[in-house]
Amino acid sequence: LRHKAQEAVVIVMSSTSRSRGVVLATSILLLAAQCTSASSSKHSSQKKLGKVALSEPVVSVTSTPAATAAFEGCSVGTEYNGKCYYHNSDSLSRNSAEAACETLGGTLASITSADMNSELVSLAGGNSVWIGLSDQSTEGTYVWEDGSEPTYTSWASGEPNDYGGAEDCVEMWSSGNWNDDSCSDNKESICELSTESLTFDYYTDTLSWDDAETECQGFGGNLVSITSEAINEEVLALVGGADNDVWIGLNDQSTEGTYVWVNGTEADYTNWGYGEPNDYGGGEDCVEMKSNGEWNDQSCSTEFAFVCQQSPTLMPTAAPTHAPTEAPTDAPTEAPTDAPTEAPTDAPTEAPTDAPTEAPTDTPTEAPTDAPTEAPTDVPTEAPTDAPTVAQTEAPTDAPTEAPTDA
Repeated sequence: LRHKAQEAVVIVMSSTSRSRGVVLATSILLLAAQCTSASSSKHSSQKKLGKVALSEPVVSVTSTPAATAAFEGCSVGTEYNGKCYYHNSDSLSRNSAEAACETLGGTLASITSADMNSELVSLAGGNSVWIGLSDQSTEGTYVWEDGSEPTYTSWASGEPNDYGGAEDCVEMWSSGNWNDDSCSDNKESICELSTESLTFDYYTDTLSWDDAETECQGFGGNLVSITSEAINEEVLALVGGADNDVWIGLNDQSTEGTYVWVNGTEADYTNWGYGEPNDYGGGEDCVEMKSNGEWNDQSCSTEFAFVCQQSPTLMPTAAPTHAPTEAPTDAPTEAPTDAPTEAPTDAPTEAPTDAPTEAPTDTPTEAPTDAPTEAPTDVPTEAPTDAPTVAQTEAPTDAPTEAPTDA
């Protein structure tokens, strides 16, 4: 791969032109993208050889994140239902394995059928591997990384058993059966990846670590996260053996001795040089990759070239977003809103409100109230009261008092 990158023909524009060069290699598609404005003054100093203005990467490698080193499609992985499944042979904790998959633009695999389970057992090559199922959020409720509950499972007998009360993540055994295990255990893993490309851009401008990260963010990415030996080899090949070191996205600026990537995940895979990291002088908090591929902690203010990583999910944002924003939004805002506001609102406000307020209110107030107050009250008060008082008091009382008592 490194040999191919070195053989590539590179077209580099002048420092005042912000267009990108196109690179063609034997088996790797090398491309440059994203035109920007003229270089600012802080980027004006350049080396005599191999120096271009910022946002003009010397090499831009577009590679499919499904292979172990070259990332060339699914040639060493498995394609299933339009996605690539990649066996990461690095032993990582479950959440670090997920972070490694995310670095490649994917997640730990979600398994939705017995056929798919069999495919991934073959891909794992007889190893137990992390898959994307866990009950870390709610004990006993297992969900995939996207939050969906499983419609297919392949639990081993007696599993999941949450042994010791600390088994919240799921591994797939070489048999294809699943087992809940401690998330801190180190295992190989299966990533589910999009077939879209993952792009690494190498810039020869020398900047501090923080300025380099800012530039990468301006391009829609970050300083590269190297979460496996395969990615380390890819980045090393991208730099092409250049005699300069490059910033990568690892640092311990927040907590001394705890190295994290720019997305906040801790590094499980590392490739430190001998005796590193040593925090020489007490001020080395950022990480460079040296020209031999090994890593070294360095002062963050030191200026190095750098490698940016663009996630595949960022690429489709530019084109699809413009279409729905300009065209579809204008139509519903101007036309539909005018119609219901002027026509429908006038009808219920003027006509229906007048009827119940003027007509119905007058009728129950004047007519019904007079009838029960004057007429019904007179009848029960005068007539019914006289009858029971006179008749029932005189007649029934005489009979039982005189006759039954004598006998």
